[in-house]
Amino acid sequence: MLRTKNNFWIFIGFLILLLNSLISIDFVIATPSKVTYLSECTKITKPGIYILNQSMTVDPKEKICLEINTSNVLIDGRMNTIYGFFEKGEKAILVNGNSTNNLRNITIKNVIIKDGYMGIKIKNSQDVSISSCYIKGVLEGISVLSSSRIYIIKSKIEAQQRAVISENVVSLKLEKNYISTNFSHCIDSNIGYYLNIEGNTFAHCSGSAIRLEKNYVPTIKENLIKNSLLGIEILKNNQAEFLNNILENTTQGISITSLNKGLFYQNLINKSQVGVFCNNGIDLFFDKNSIFTSDIAYLIKNSSNINITVGSIENIKKYLFLIQTSGSVFADFQEVNKSKSLIEDSKINVSIKKELLKGNAIYKDNATVEYIILNGSNKIVTENIKPLISTQKTLNISIPVYKKESLLSKSSLKHIIVLGIIIVILALIYAEVKLLTTTKNKSYRRKRKRR
Repeated sequence: MLRTKNNFWIFIGFLILLLNSLISIDFVIATPSKVTYLSECTKITKPGIYILNQSMTVDPKEKICLEINTSNVLIDGRMNTIYGFFEKGEKAILVNGNSTNNLRNITIKNVIIKDGYMGIKIKNSQDVSISSCYIKGVLEGISVLSSSRIYIIKSKIEAQQRAVISENVVSLKLEKNYISTNFSHCIDSNIGYYLNIEGNTFAHCSGSAIRLEKNYVPTIKENLIKNSLLGIEILKNNQAEFLNNILENTTQGISITSLNKGLFYQNLINKSQVGVFCNNGIDLFFDKNSIFTSDIAYLIKNSSNINITVGSIENIKKYLFLIQTSGSVFADFQEVNKSKSLIEDSKINVSIKKELLKGNAIYKDNATVEYIILNGSNKIVTENIKPLISTQKTLNISIPVYKKESLLSKSSLKHIIVLGIIIVILALIYAEVKLLTTTKNKSYRRKRKRR
């Protein structure tokens, strides 16, 4: 406890000044104060709020309409349109950070971008938000390079080629967007960390709806993917989660080429040639995924430690499982055994090369299911196979625990510090008031005793 009143209130004053500085810093970052109205293309070099009060066209000389060269900028298009002209390198909006000066806290909202080579390009920047924008008719939609904490929310992107391009990005989040392309992938992410794609609609992607190459800990959740060449394409990824996605009308619903540790939970795949294609997968868990109206439900090649708990499966035309691997595949057929219509309507339930049968594929509780075995001459032979491990009653499948990005961002740590200072101030004031009250009571008692 501070000995003198002066020292006490000086200390309280210092804490209040510190608290005020923290709050003011947070406020400046969150809301640029100066408002500027734009009626033509320009370079933005000062923090502030910029409002488009009319539509404009990309400058043919500069090949850029709005070039952002400073942090703490908010652009509100108010649904005005920026028109492009399809020249290589041209872009409607450029967030122009560099390796020595990363831009921070950029918000772009309510902007319509029509035609042109590229809609928005972001490079060497942090905390960039794109919301409620409509990008249509462009060659490429949004490109993000060497940046972190990028948010694309509630926007519509219709591109000729790739809609969203990401390279060397940490924490890119796409949520509640509508995305389509005519001639390429909808999302193409190369070298990414903590990618989060949630609640989006992908339609008519002529390549892959979501293409992930060399991504670490991506989460793909609750998306609707339809009428695309490939649903989700996974190339050389680590520790991935794919949860509750719906994929319709694809050649391959989920296509895996090299994935180490992955969880696929309650995805629904309908009307595909192959529901799940997996080549070079290690430690993958397929739990309660539903596959309808496909030629092949699961095609597994050159993989190891593949664990499958079969969900709802109906109208599989050729193979429920086509397994071509020397690694271990564990499958639980409990749900399949319950589905009498599957066994009666489908001539082929499980297919595997006969020479790979021993020790490589382990099936649980499958004595009642009829299997088709492909032998060396490719002649189809019907056999009723008993479980390879009859004593095994349960499969102990451990779901991998993935290391997630820390939930405590810089801004949340700042809020914790502010809260801590407030608690200290209140505690000190309470202690001082209590001390003063105690001192007064003692003084009053002494006076009474003297009387």
